[in-house]
Amino acid sequence: MKYGVFVIFFFIFFLGCNQPKEESRVDFSDVELFEVIRSGDKRFDLSGIVHFNSSIIAVADKPWNKFLYKINPDTTLNKATTEEIFSLTYEFKSDFEAVDYADSVFYIADERSSEIYTYDLRKAEMRVLNLGWPQNIVRGNWGNAGLEAIAVDKDNGRLFIGKERDEAALFVSSISGGVTEPINMEDFPEGFDVSDMKYENHHLYLLNRGNYRVIKWDTSTGKIIDYFDYSFVMNANGEKLYSSSRYPMAEGLSLTSDHIWLALDNNGDSFNNDNPWIEMSKFAGENPLLVRFNRPEGF
Repeated sequence: MKYGVFVIFFFIFFLGCNQPKEESRVDFSDVELFEVIRSGDKRFDLSGIVHFNSSIIAVADKPWNKFLYKINPDTTLNKATTEEIFSLTYEFKSDFEAVDYADSVFYIADERSSEIYTYDLRKAEMRVLNLGWPQNIVRGNWGNAGLEAIAVDKDNGRLFIGKERDEAALFVSSISGGVTEPINMEDFPEGFDVSDMKYENHHLYLLNRGNYRVIKWDTSTGKIIDYFDYSFVMNANGEKLYSSSRYPMAEGLSLTSDHIWLALDNNGDSFNNDNPWIEMSKFAGENPLLVRFNRPEGF
């Protein structure tokens, strides 16, 4: 759905940040919201997303969500349906928060166990990655502030790992193992958190949920070089998209050449009609959302 003058107004009003060194050249003339329709009666708390063969693949963070799901957006209805596409077989109580893909393998982050799992399409097999964490990194203390984001750099055989908050931390490992000490984050904004990330062309794109931004970070220099501010939708007029949310809900990030996609885990909250985007969309109920933005040139 295209919002024209409304979008331009909110872009001007809300773009005012002290990071990074350059602002993204953003065209907000095309923003679309998709209500994600759950299949079944149980809550579907949409979490990590990744594009795969022109489709959106997702994980959800409740123990009964034992699938990789295909999300099917319909631009005519601004709805998206969910489809159970790959069944995950395991015997633990899961809390899947992030997913990425490379070379026929999905990488899945589980916050409850602080482990990363793979699902190999060729074998239809799920395995835990033995990454060899440093002994001084006590992941058992992370709890609900823990493993929230992963990103695969397939060209260099690397895996980036994000601890969400309190304090946020970034790690890197070879896919075969060997997690480093935390990456230096002195260039990151105060109160930085990370709820998802993706890797492209020597850059890590980090979903900084608390600041309503996607940060573009140069992995070679360790510097933030750009960001995308989406607060004009997610916090329009100071109103979040969900009525009872204590914090922003964006938990999934995926990128295509033309678009930035964000997935919102609503934690069972209902839509907030005081947010003008929800009011215009006429959404009602307690479903998650996908939000699609035009990707700025050069971002």
